[in-house]
Amino acid sequence: MVHINVSVPWQAHGADFELKAWHMAALSMGAVGLDDLTAELARLP
Repeated sequence: MVHINVSVPWQAHGADFELKAWHMAALSMGAVGLDDLTAELARLP
C-alpha cells in the first residue's frame, strides 16, 4: 500500500486559492511518478 502525504492545497493559499486553476495545473502535468507528483503539487501556486 502506498501512502501519499499531500496537504490540502487551499490550506497553504488561504482565501486567494482558486481550486479550478490548481486542478487544471495539476492535470496539465500529465503522467508522472508518485514522488515527482508530490514534489510538483507542492510547487503549484
